[in-house]
Amino acid sequence: MLGGVLGGALGGRGGAGGAPAGGPGGGLLDMLTPMLDRNRDGSAMDDILGMAAQYLNRR
Repeated sequence: MLGGVLGGALGGRGGAGGAPAGGPGGGLLDMLTPMLDRNRDGSAMDDILGMAAQYLNRR
């Protein structure tokens, strides 16, 4: 379920200047990025992929 939410949020980018399609108030991705960005480099994608790799390696 979380993958669907993140995929929808990441895929929902659009609009002028790369602004989210949801409007000026930001959205789910804007709220989740600071929580998921472990090394605070501005990109949570590398951290999300790292967490997924850790999870899959433990199985």
